[in-house]
Amino acid sequence: MSKQKKSDFKRQAALLLIAALLAGILPIPGSSPAQAAADYGVSSPRVDSSGVGTITWDCIWFGNYWQEDTNGDGRADKNDEKTPIKWRVLSVDGGDAFLVADKNLDCQKYNDIFIDVNWETCGIRNWLNGDGKETNKEGKGYSGDSFLNNAFTASERQAIKTTSVVNSGNPDHGTYGGRNTEDQVYLLSIEELRNPAYGFTSIIGSVNARKAVNTAYTAEGGEVGSNGMNSAGSADHWWLRSPGSLSNRASYVTNTGYVLTSGIDVNDDRIAVRPALHLDLSFTSNWSYAGTVTSDGKESTSTAKPGTPKPGQTPMPPLTTKPPFPTPQRTEEPEKTPVPKVTYDLKLMTSGNGAVTLKKSDTKVTAEGSAAIDMTVEGGEDILLTFQPAEGSGSYTFTIDGEEKKAEGNTYWISGIQRNHTIVVTFAESPQPTLEPTPTPAITPPPVPTLEPPKTTEPSQPTEAPVPSVAPAPTETPEPEPSLKPVSSQTPVSSPAPTPEASLAPSPDKNLSAITDGLGVSPDTAVKIQMAAKELNVSMDTILVTEQNIKSQKTDGDIRGAYFARIQARASQITENNIKLTWNRVKGADGYEVYGNHCNTRKWIYEYKLKKTISNGNQRSYIDRKCKKGTYYKYMVRAYKIVDEKKVTIAVSKTIHAITNGGRNGNAKSVKVNKNKITIKAGKTWRIKAREIKQSKPLRHHRKVSYESSRPQTATVSKKGVIKAKKKGKCTIFAYAQSGVYKKIQVTVK
Repeated sequence: MSKQKKSDFKRQAALLLIAALLAGILPIPGSSPAQAAADYGVSSPRVDSSGVGTITWDCIWFGNYWQEDTNGDGRADKNDEKTPIKWRVLSVDGGDAFLVADKNLDCQKYNDIFIDVNWETCGIRNWLNGDGKETNKEGKGYSGDSFLNNAFTASERQAIKTTSVVNSGNPDHGTYGGRNTEDQVYLLSIEELRNPAYGFTSIIGSVNARKAVNTAYTAEGGEVGSNGMNSAGSADHWWLRSPGSLSNRASYVTNTGYVLTSGIDVNDDRIAVRPALHLDLSFTSNWSYAGTVTSDGKESTSTAKPGTPKPGQTPMPPLTTKPPFPTPQRTEEPEKTPVPKVTYDLKLMTSGNGAVTLKKSDTKVTAEGSAAIDMTVEGGEDILLTFQPAEGSGSYTFTIDGEEKKAEGNTYWISGIQRNHTIVVTFAESPQPTLEPTPTPAITPPPVPTLEPPKTTEPSQPTEAPVPSVAPAPTETPEPEPSLKPVSSQTPVSSPAPTPEASLAPSPDKNLSAITDGLGVSPDTAVKIQMAAKELNVSMDTILVTEQNIKSQKTDGDIRGAYFARIQARASQITENNIKLTWNRVKGADGYEVYGNHCNTRKWIYEYKLKKTISNGNQRSYIDRKCKKGTYYKYMVRAYKIVDEKKVTIAVSKTIHAITNGGRNGNAKSVKVNKNKITIKAGKTWRIKAREIKQSKPLRHHRKVSYESSRPQTATVSKKGVIKAKKKGKCTIFAYAQSGVYKKIQVTVK
């Protein structure tokens, strides 16, 4: 480049730079004041420059909802007046403010029933928006009783933008997130909770910035009347829209600020709702500045009226015209084009010993062995491939149009079919052990006979405790019989190939993430915990029970993960001032913890307290010597196993209710049933008739006689005691009273 050209280039660059600087200072002709975020007096989150890392969010008053006990009746419910909702500003882009509720505003199930759903089809989306489209799977609408209608007036609803919500899959588990949606109110996603631009962090662990506390209305159970919420002003769990590790689970943020990507059942009623929305700031008469909140819990509150700017800001002149709604939220949002009404062929060829299931709406096609399938789909449809290797087959590979793909677990989504595809799936056979040729006796000296064959594993000792009802039945391995002399078909070889040992670490499992997240342990420790759980037949619900879970239990009901078939704890001896608890020895337990307190009353809620830690896995009793005469008490016994210095729950009892002597009521001394042993054919039913035998004084029930099966694969039992035989085998049905006394019914299914 010549000197003259270089000089011209520099002159042009300087002019461009000056123009750019002037553009940042002077208003652009024809631009709206809504394009300048500072004019509205709110801004995006900012980090403390001192290096402490404290996040500060601006806040906005917008809308009204039931939150506090305003009528003084001692209960926050819909009989109270609505109070202004405080929102945190996650980002400001011109006249658009991305908001999330400062507190947990309500309590609602992600979906009413336990089925596979995603954000597009779940019930909570309908409840939040209440558009009457009834897009959830149950077909349940909330047109007249939605959050949107209850929290905002007609003019306020105009100020809420309709957002194109991107519903990505679960980034940790690969679960499908559903199609994108158009919503006014929605929930945050896993990705948004890890976005530093919103004041959060990419750190996986517990973070204060993600915590949210309950309003008094939410603490009372909110919309669904939940009994499992933390008190007003206490941090609690809140839903995300992202799916969990399975399609019948949804992710949520724990009360410690941890993003639990493995999630919880969609019909759980103990998770709060923290709505999010996009607000058009030009509707200045509908909102006002509400001060700031910080990640370390500090807040400065403003009670300014709607339309009042942030202190130190110049009031905005009113807009002559309001922008039309809905308004797209992102300039880069692709234009919506109608889905082409064309069809495409999906050709699937498989080889090896396995199967692939294609799912499109209700269409299912399975290919086994060597096969080829042509499937016609409409343009824009999503296809789910589910890989099902047959027993004995090994790994599989697959290609789409010649390009090798990698599945998430055993599934793979093809989103938005827009052309023909050819899929080839190859299942590899598992390598079979090569048989060594039998050497001749002349070459191989005979081994010294042994009276006992070598034991690879120590046979498990029988235990009184049956396996939990949700755990799979263990395979019974017959005990090897000692061989006193060699058998001709078992001629030993000189250098036998060693038997391949099982890998110490199991194959990747979606439950590992739940253990890591729920118990706060390292991945290595999570692997060891999972192996212990499989060895002892402990369910994931039980593994995830912690001391904190028990102590935060607000109700007198049973904690999730409690199985009577696993640990039978009962009040065995009762006096005016003492209650003795006894339980069966739990296999693998290194110790026990006993929790207890008064039973709840209409006026008071008593949280569980740790009564005793027993570090001897063989001890099976505890006496509470600090009881009051004629008073009801509740107890829970937790059996734990120590893994890498971490106490891991391997059994937790059903709640025991017992009353001390000297009052008007008494306890059951036993349970009587119509039969102790039955034989029944598969598919048939039989009803248990059970009743409690009182000691002397009348019983006051916290819970009537309950039932549980030790092996639901063999026979199930309903809440009313109806046994249904499933398949051939034996199991035990427990009929137990609230004090823990019980009766066994031995069931044989033919």
